[in-house]
Amino acid sequence: MSLALFTAIFYSCQENEQPFVHPIIGEWESDAGQPFIQLYLEGVEKTPSEFGMEVFQLNETDARIFMEEYLQNQVLGPINLGSGKIVFDGNNSFRTSGSQGIWSLFNSDTRLRLKAENLPLDQYDFDILTLSANKLELKFDATFELIEEGANEVYNFMVLINLTK
Repeated sequence: MSLALFTAIFYSCQENEQPFVHPIIGEWESDAGQPFIQLYLEGVEKTPSEFGMEVFQLNETDARIFMEEYLQNQVLGPINLGSGKIVFDGNNSFRTSGSQGIWSLFNSDTRLRLKAENLPLDQYDFDILTLSANKLELKFDATFELIEEGANEVYNFMVLINLTK
């Protein structure tokens, strides 16, 4: 009799438990009408055109084109610069409008790594600033050195990526 009662109580508790679903699982995209990336040069927010004109001394059109290509290929990778939409599933796979691949979290879930084939880099890593049920904020920051004849310039830049479910 006591064995049957214990089994019923144990079974009852398991029925009420909800499986854990990591908050990153789901479909993320930019807020309608809002840019989903913010670009900073030396701590000051810049448009891609402003960034390219200041750092690479390009005209406005060439600066915008160059920086958009740079951001897509070297920073965002599989995340489409045009839409920002990305879907993470529970099997550590992701998909975007242009690619699909594997995602992983590391450093106690403070870093996100995206890997996909046919991209310029093998992987794209981001700091996770915010991850909740409906908000994902990622950060990419780096220092790069522009080497020109007779002068080297070092720049700090950062990209913030803001997505919602």
